Amino acid sequence: SEYTLAPCTSSTDTQCLACASCAADEYAKRPCHGQHDTECATCTACDPATEFTLAACTATADAQCRRLTVCDAATQFQSRPAGPTADRVCEEARQCKVDEYELFPLTATSDRVCQPLRVCDPATEYAFRPATRTADRVCAPLTRCAPHQYQAAAPALAVDRECRDLTLCGPGEYESTKPSTSSDRQCKLVIECIKGAEYETRTPSSTRNRRCSPCTMTCAAGEFLS
Repeated sequence: SEYTLAPCTSSTDTQCLACASCAADEYAKRPCHGQHDTECATCTACDPATEFTLAACTATADAQCRRLTVCDAATQFQSRPAGPTADRVCEEARQCKVDEYELFPLTATSDRVCQPLRVCDPATEYAFRPATRTADRVCAPLTRCAPHQYQAAAPALAVDRECRDLTLCGPGEYESTKPSTSSDRQCKLVIECIKGAEYETRTPSSTRNRRCSPCTMTCAAGEFLS
């Protein structure tokens, strides 16, 4: 195609010139027409660090650049990276529930991973170490009281069972109350019969007291004090 360099006059014919062609990295900002040659401009190069190309440069139109989406580091992660002609895709990060802990944290390119919290069996376990936002609960076996012990304090969700040794009755004592799985043995002193006023009617043992009865102070007729 051509454009008119000089119009026809009374003494000269019209002068035409071939339209200029734009280079490969240019586009026709103004097309060749009438008395104007092609006006070329350099195609815009989108910055790959901050932009992507929405529309490529053509023979008659400049490239269209758009700013890349920036994911919110506190609440989002990049699920699809940006390309030369595509924006990056950001997704909302997962929030761990009250019965979960964070196994893997949120990163710029990966979602947070949540894991269900371990539940301790109250019949056999207690929470030795409580759960935190980023750590699971640690369960430990409940202490089992030995045959010579009793449960002094019952276990709770985060408290182990407390066992104590059973009291042993000493010399001159007897077991007044038997022990149970949750109570200690009770001991009392064995009573002594009052000399000259009482006599023993039941000997003491490890589980019973001595029994004393009052002495007969006077003998009946026909009897004497032996």
